[in-house]
Amino acid sequence: MRYGFCLVFSGRPDEGLTELEIAEKLDPTAPRIKKNIGNAFYVKREFGKAIEQCQNAINPEPSYPYAHELIASAYRAVGNYSNAIDEFEKYEILVGKDRAQARKDCDDIHRAHAQGGSTCPTGRPVQFRRRSAELARCLT
Repeated sequence: MRYGFCLVFSGRPDEGLTELEIAEKLDPTAPRIKKNIGNAFYVKREFGKAIEQCQNAINPEPSYPYAHELIASAYRAVGNYSNAIDEFEKYEILVGKDRAQARKDCDDIHRAHAQGGSTCPTGRPVQFRRRSAELARCLT
């Protein structure tokens, strides 16, 4: 699986996907493998397939945070910001952020999106970040 992951992120997503599919045959229920297959599809800009693979990862293991993180990124990539924010909130809670703070932060982002769309006041796209201080910082 690591080899497939390395191939995906070294610019060879098709080869990486082949390796990851072999790993999936050996361990068909492993959420990490399904999420990494989702990564391959994300890199290939096949966002619907990336979301599908990550949903397959969280069906048996809803507490697997990194699948939620990738789903959020894929939703953002296709312009589905509301679902992206919701998935990011799940991710934040699952990695240990205080539930109330995660909810407040994501509610703030929902409000900002409702008022100004998918961009910051500067017109640059909103980018989700892992640390709450950078949750919705504008790209520079």
